Order: sequence, then C-alpha cells, then structure tokens
Amino acid sequence: MQAAAPRHVLLIGALGGGAERVAPLLQRAAFDVHAVQPSDIVHDLVMGTPFELLVVGYPAPEIDLFGLISAVRLRSSASLHAGLVLLTRPGFLEAAQALVPAGANRAVSLAWTDSRLWRAIDDLVDVAPRAGLQSSLIA
Repeated sequence: MQAAAPRHVLLIGALGGGAERVAPLLQRAAFDVHAVQPSDIVHDLVMGTPFELLVVGYPAPEIDLFGLISAVRLRSSASLHAGLVLLTRPGFLEAAQALVPAGANRAVSLAWTDSRLWRAIDDLVDVAPRAGLQSSLIA
C-alpha cells in the first residue's frame, strides 16, 4: 500500500499566537507545516510551490494582501487550488472578511475555540478553491 502524499500548509505571518495555536492542529491532521514571515519572497513561494492550504495572519501590514491573494489565484500559480484562510487577531475579523470576495476562502478569529478554528479550516482542505471564473452568456 502506497503512503499518501504529504499535504503542505504555508503559515504566513501568523506568529505571535496564531502559528503556535494552528500549527499543532494541522500537524495532528498529518499536514507538513511551513511558516514564513511576510516578505517579498512569499509571492514567489506560492507561485512556485504547490500548497494545499495557506494561512495568512491578519492584519499583515508588511505585505500587500490583495497582491498575495491575486498571485495565489493566478492560473499559473502552483498554489492556485489551495484554500486560503485569513487568521485574524481579535477585533479584525470583519475587516478580513472583506477580502473573501477578492479570493480568500475564509476569515477566522484567534478568539475562537480550537474546535471552531479546526472546523473552519478543515473543510477547506476538501473543497474547491475560490478561483476567479469568467463566462460569457449568449442570448
């Protein structure tokens, strides 16, 4: 029997409470968890590395979140099909939810219980990503 391929998660700027809380949940679910600080290399990393899930700390003034979300959702991105979660500090959930129409899948709060956080993250692993689609209707 062949072992399942590893599933990779990238935690971006979710340090200071976020990564320390979410990483163990993901590791228990057999994810390989990689953590980076927000920087210019993040765009290249998500474009060239196929992650199944991206967890981005919010707010993240060090990076352009719209630019990052756009890069992830480009057809040429290796992480195009990754779920994208914005992990917010308390008080920032509503602002982060405004990025869902831009291509994030979900915003979750560090104020939530571990079980609620896990439910919000876990169901993204098995659903299709929010990739932009265009269609032309012919009347």
